[in-house]
Amino acid sequence: MTKKDLLKRLLSAAAAVCCLTGSLGISASAVTETAQPCAVSAVTDGRFNVDPTPVNPNASDEARELLKFIADNYGNKVITGQCADDGPGSAEFKAIKEETGEAPAILGMDLYRYLPVRQAHGDSCQTVEYAEKHHKRGGIVTLYWHWNAPEKYYKSGKDKDGNPRWWGGFYTDNIDMNKFDLAKIMSQEDQEGYDLLMADIDAIAVQLQRLRDAGVPVLFRPLHEASGNYGLYNGSGQAWFWWGTSGPETYKQLYKLLYDRLTNEYGLNNLIWVWNGQRGDWYPGDEYVDIIGEDIYPGKHKTDPQQARFEKALAYTDSRKVIAMTENGCLFDVDEALSSGNAWSYFCTWQGSFTLSAGKISEEYTEKAVWDSVYGSDKTIKLGDMPRHTHAYNSEYAVKVEPTYTEEGYTENTCLTCGRKARTDIVPKKTLASAKITGFTPAAGSVKLTWSKVADATGYKVLQYNSSTKKYTQVKKVTGAANVTATVSGLKSGTAYKFQVQAYVTQNGKTANAAASPAYTTVTKPAKTKITKTASTKNSVTLKWKKVKASGYKVQQYNAKTKKWKTVKTLGSSKTAYKVKKLKKNTSYKFRIVAFKKLGGKSYSGAASAAKTVKTKKK
Repeated sequence: MTKKDLLKRLLSAAAAVCCLTGSLGISASAVTETAQPCAVSAVTDGRFNVDPTPVNPNASDEARELLKFIADNYGNKVITGQCADDGPGSAEFKAIKEETGEAPAILGMDLYRYLPVRQAHGDSCQTVEYAEKHHKRGGIVTLYWHWNAPEKYYKSGKDKDGNPRWWGGFYTDNIDMNKFDLAKIMSQEDQEGYDLLMADIDAIAVQLQRLRDAGVPVLFRPLHEASGNYGLYNGSGQAWFWWGTSGPETYKQLYKLLYDRLTNEYGLNNLIWVWNGQRGDWYPGDEYVDIIGEDIYPGKHKTDPQQARFEKALAYTDSRKVIAMTENGCLFDVDEALSSGNAWSYFCTWQGSFTLSAGKISEEYTEKAVWDSVYGSDKTIKLGDMPRHTHAYNSEYAVKVEPTYTEEGYTENTCLTCGRKARTDIVPKKTLASAKITGFTPAAGSVKLTWSKVADATGYKVLQYNSSTKKYTQVKKVTGAANVTATVSGLKSGTAYKFQVQAYVTQNGKTANAAASPAYTTVTKPAKTKITKTASTKNSVTLKWKKVKASGYKVQQYNAKTKKWKTVKTLGSSKTAYKVKKLKKNTSYKFRIVAFKKLGGKSYSGAASAAKTVKTKKK
């Protein structure tokens, strides 16, 4: 076990104690940002066994089907998501498809441009149309709502960035808090403010009804990040959104009112309610929440799955709810999240610079390798994995790839909606012809092979048989289809060797081999022998020589008249001496010995020994 693994186990064990204290009655607000995950109990505490029944008893069939899909995959796979107010055709979706070949399953968009205050300033959007389009493609729609406060409460002038106040009218910084008091609005002490908020709800309800009538279920995430700055991190700062400015009780009153009006008055039974208050003391109650969400922006290049935040969300209620990372700045390690027991149901990466840079995937927060890993994982659900998704292929965009020697041919079809590629009309790889060894030229320690040319070959591999392993191994490589010879050196003299030649081709960085040629047996020439002893009589000369590995020996005598050597005797391999007879007395003769090796009825002679002059005796 590594030190890192040991530390993880120790921290997980400590976290288990933290979880136990929570179950004994310690308030959820006591769980701090630095709490460690209780991964020890993660696989045994049933945290992923959630009831898929919506909190709205009149929920539509589409909403029930979606929540069941989310619940069924919870703890097993992570659903991919992307915020993109410009819809499925946005630059964010295009960049993700271009980089990973996949599209997110979840599309996240904002409803705020439908508000009366924004419409009055000429703002507009196509959020509902985009949502319908993504739903028809089989995707999941989540809608959040940066709710502009009524314009009467805005500060004068422009904000710190030079924008008109209405553009960021959801931020507390743009609101005159001497005039705005959410508690008084909710109690209707500020009746005008109450009526204006109800008018906003009515305007958003109309748009949500369009989606209901189109059969589009929605992961609805209103009043998000309510506790932002408010009491977080042991501080007491002002909430950054106005709906959190009067504290948790007023916020919960507004949340419940919104639930009641949209559910009971407008009959929006297509909504799945995603609560995203970020603190346990802001939790409105199990009867108002289908999914608990956390928005997490840990900084740059932080790929850990934020286990402490998951455990914190788990402690908001004693009942089991799906927990999702409803906004994220960085993608996280999915395998680590699943294996640790802190598996967010889904994520929804924020748009703009968190995803894009000059129309491409941005690496400012998440490296491309992590994008590829997350969207390439079989543990994530992309749009192409959704059960309702139907791949839309257009033959005009199909790419035909001809077969090569290294790859199959095929027609590549790209789904116009999710970007996933599929291959059809598979054609087998081309077959490279085999070479054939046509001959060889031996030497005492080498063999030069010659073989037939193979068109289209990149080169050839020379394979030599190993009698110990009983296998052929490569001993030489030749580049170029026209280079059809190779010399194999380092061989023993007077020895038979078996070879094969295998043509190969390299294409697209890959190598394909043809079938090896039939085995071809060769021999090396014998080594040069040496005459070691001579003896003579008046009419004979006896020669002795050194034995070498050979099939036999030729005893040769020099003819002074023809100036040529003539074989006077051919002997077998066991003979290393011979007496040359019928010679003239008192005459000098020159002799040499040539060893030879036979193969297939043909003889291959080695180099002749040094000549030896011997004189016969006088009498």
